[in-house]
Amino acid sequence: MALASGSPVAAGSVTTGAAGRGGATSPGPVAYVANSGCCTVTPIGTASNTPGAKIRVGVTPWKIAITPGGATVYVASNHSGMVTPIRTATNLPGPAIKVGSGPEAVAITP
Repeated sequence: MALASGSPVAAGSVTTGAAGRGGATSPGPVAYVANSGCCTVTPIGTASNTPGAKIRVGVTPWKIAITPGGATVYVASNHSGMVTPIRTATNLPGPAIKVGSGPEAVAITP
């Protein structure tokens, strides 16, 4: 996945993790990519296209949604039946939320 700060236009490439599957950008300077092959999410600084430390989530993360204010990222993990919240201020995961078999996406309404 490649991002340009403040723009949806690709600007080079960034190595994230195994099988990058879904991504989302926050109102801030960070994009998040679900690495479905390795149970992690990679935060990427959009100004520099630099990946941060991988964040551990459930098995086979597929899709990501970010709250309108950008405070929390929610990651749907298909094979674990959970959604994991990640605080964007710290990039630390919170307790996983059991949602049932095979979640494939997450949506947030304002």
